[in-house]
Amino acid sequence: MKPSSPALVVIVATAILALSGAAHTDVQGTCKAAAGIDSRISYKFCVSKLSNHHLSPDADSWGLALIAASLGISNTEDTVFDIKDL
Repeated sequence: MKPSSPALVVIVATAILALSGAAHTDVQGTCKAAAGIDSRISYKFCVSKLSNHHLSPDADSWGLALIAASLGISNTEDTVFDIKDL
């Protein structure tokens, strides 16, 4: 079974935090490194989600992790509301 989008965002945030000491501070480099650490992380998904955030161009690894975590929380909240509406 394929992990859900909120789960992938949380995985990306965790992987980015693990890389926070690395020199990868751009979205593409960080997502490439994160995908290399965990096969559940899709490089394309990571780049598409993180690069669409208005704070990502100036974010360091820690900032990208915060953005990923925030996206995960937002997606999870949306999913909870969708489930309640069923």
